[in-house]
Amino acid sequence: MDMSSNVGKAPKTKQERGSNWNSEEKKKLLELVALNRRVILGKFSNDLTAEDKSKAWYDIAEQAVALGYSNRSKEQVRKKWADLLSDAKKEYSRVNSSIKATGGGPPSPKMSDTCNEVISIVGEEAFLPISNITPLGLGDSNIHE
Repeated sequence: MDMSSNVGKAPKTKQERGSNWNSEEKKKLLELVALNRRVILGKFSNDLTAEDKSKAWYDIAEQAVALGYSNRSKEQVRKKWADLLSDAKKEYSRVNSSIKATGGGPPSPKMSDTCNEVISIVGEEAFLPISNITPLGLGDSNIHE
């Protein structure tokens, strides 16, 4: 068996799994994200840099640890926010699809408190489909040739 293909490669180490986020930790994360909303959700500019955003995530992780929650890195905190946002978008879509469905059946599901909190942080516009966009060169336009 030829082992030359593995020369110079570091051995793979199995990443240790972190503890699950409990509801208290998720709630606190949402509170801290809401407090840092302008930096976290803001667009990059001369006044808002990637370093500012990175520092905000680091500060959120530090604040959570100071409150006695599990020791989480800024990457873990940022990933959890991305997961909560993704889950909220899926839930929002599922609930709205159910509301728009026709026919009988069980009552429409309600959105969870977590989903409602995420919506309050990012705004409902982030969950709505993009519409009323006319492709360039089609439809009415203010561009004169």
